[in-house]
Amino acid sequence: MSKKSKRTIRQLQERNQALFAEVEILHTKLSSAAQERGSVARELETARGEVQHLRPRVENLEGLNERLTLMLSNEQALRMKALPPPPKVGWFARLMGRRPQVVSVSQG
Repeated sequence: MSKKSKRTIRQLQERNQALFAEVEILHTKLSSAAQERGSVARELETARGEVQHLRPRVENLEGLNERLTLMLSNEQALRMKALPPPPKVGWFARLMGRRPQVVSVSQG
């Protein structure tokens, strides 16, 4: 065998070893990525379970919020109806700049 052939064989063996090392590194990275994917998938399933658990609570809170808003609106309407009507001011008083006195109603 000639020197050139020996050198070519040695270069091919070194290249083969380098490629084998690279394949091993890629295999390790792939294995690590698969483990990470499994971990993320488990976390996602846990989060989905929590969402399913919390969804009815959020819906209950939304319903409660709507009922409280309606109750507040009704209370405000009742309070407005209970206020005395504003005093009527004639055109002469308005012309002279008199303003009606506003009576405040304390909340109790």
